[in-house]
Amino acid sequence: MIDDAIASFATELTFKDRGIGLEFNDKRQLAEFFNTARELYPDAILETDTILESGDRVITEWMLQFSLLEPFYGGLSRKIRVSVHGASIMRITDGKITDWVDYYDGLTSRRTALASYFRNGLASEQFSLSHVGEVEKHLPRRFS
Repeated sequence: MIDDAIASFATELTFKDRGIGLEFNDKRQLAEFFNTARELYPDAILETDTILESGDRVITEWMLQFSLLEPFYGGLSRKIRVSVHGASIMRITDGKITDWVDYYDGLTSRRTALASYFRNGLASEQFSLSHVGEVEKHLPRRFS
């Protein structure tokens, strides 16, 4: 499924995730990003609400839902369901995606582990869920 998604992108591409501040310019990095997101959020579901097409542009409105474990009082953890509403703007050239930008609220998306993974150089390693502990060392601690 991820291979099919990557195949729809042009060789020269720009993918920007404004919610968590990441940008990719090659298919290898983009595939790693998609695979890492799938591993961190295996039950993720993306529902497309609206699709608008005009010339070489496509705009989608969507909702992403996934579960994650978060630290809880007394060293426990709890599973929570997260819903993120967003929009994507794409440019299509010769049937391939050349530009893609996602817009959503990065703070409420709780995708900081994914962002941290790529910002702190962990992306050069083979990712597995055992890296989540390493990723969490780089995250700001929040108390609510």
